[in-house]
Amino acid sequence: MANIIMSGVYNHFLTTYASPDTSKSDTHKRNELRDIYKSIVRINKDAPLYLLKRDCDIEESAVALKEHTRKFRNSLCMLENEETDGFCQKVAIASDEEAINVTYIGNNKDDVPDLSLEIKKLALPQINTGKFLPSDSLDIQEGSYYFNARIENNNFEFQFSINNQDTNSTMVERIARLINKANVSLSANVLTDEDNNCAIEISSNATGNPENGQLLRFDIHDSLNSPRHGIVPHFGLDNVSQAPSNAIFIVNGSEHNSPTNHFTLGNVFEVELKKETEGPPITIGLKSDHNTIIKNSEKLKDNYNDFVDNLENLTTNSKGKVDCSKIISGLNANFVLEKEPLNKLGLTMNEKGKMNIEKAVMSEFISDSSDPKETLKPLRDFTNVLKNYTTEIMLDPMKYTNRPIVNYKNPGHGTITPYITSEYSGMMFNYYC
Repeated sequence: MANIIMSGVYNHFLTTYASPDTSKSDTHKRNELRDIYKSIVRINKDAPLYLLKRDCDIEESAVALKEHTRKFRNSLCMLENEETDGFCQKVAIASDEEAINVTYIGNNKDDVPDLSLEIKKLALPQINTGKFLPSDSLDIQEGSYYFNARIENNNFEFQFSINNQDTNSTMVERIARLINKANVSLSANVLTDEDNNCAIEISSNATGNPENGQLLRFDIHDSLNSPRHGIVPHFGLDNVSQAPSNAIFIVNGSEHNSPTNHFTLGNVFEVELKKETEGPPITIGLKSDHNTIIKNSEKLKDNYNDFVDNLENLTTNSKGKVDCSKIISGLNANFVLEKEPLNKLGLTMNEKGKMNIEKAVMSEFISDSSDPKETLKPLRDFTNVLKNYTTEIMLDPMKYTNRPIVNYKNPGHGTITPYITSEYSGMMFNYYC
């Protein structure tokens, strides 16, 4: 019976207090948890003793305040973290976008020099082009036929029948469907010339030279156990019109080759070759993505304003038992410290304490800057200040409740009682810790 009761208690706790949404910022390493504990001890060491009343409104409002703050801080961490600079994302650019597609996959904090690229040859698939035969006739014996397709080290058998109503056109279409439906790394389609002759074209899905040392990626021949033979030479299924080959390209004067046209360069650029080049080499480099900067700045503005709205609603709904006006004043004060450089970036604060952003001003200011990363330093600094400020709120949400002071501790001789700072710190063993 006791186990059933305890199980019910734990289930109630998890469903009531478990966060509906968690992020990477809600997980902590051992040293981070140690720092949080030390911060609680430091705050409480000389803090006065308060009289805390058992009040459901205060308890719910304190937990709600911590939850709103947690969500806002998580949004800040997503914009600015240890691995990437969300405000200054980089994108790859190429001097000839018709010849190459390039994507930056490196770390935004790395300094990457420009690269020069010459495309001497594209990676090609193997293509077999059959004989062009009259579409409306068929000069081959009726019956069942089998043929084999060797694809590198694998063999596949295809079977079909020919009747007296078939023509060359219906047969090449039937063979093409068989190959395409088999999903064996081959693609087939039907070709028609100006004289209404038809042929089948078979190509390998993979490009480049085979890894097993063979010259061809696939080979088609009549099956030995076929009831009838000659179907492969009749339609020319074994006629190789294009042999497979690797891509050949030159990076910064050094020649390389690749079995595909899609590869990475130094784990920094993801490259797709589109056509061979003649003349000057293609230059590959990086630039700041203005769209990403503005998009993430808008996220900061929206999350900031939502946080202010939540604070105002919390003050109203708690009937004055939780006063968030001090938090809003602190947010405004932090903005004022960076007001001038933030205004240059297009970020302003209205009389209601809400943040605004002027996209045109921000885009123009960033475009005129020779170093966008340095230009965005005030925005990153403001984000870090907000992260530190929200951390302080989360350490002691009870600070913003109406709690009468009973007495002050003797300065310098305070007793360490870490969990007094928030009644709920020692009760919540999930993300509230």
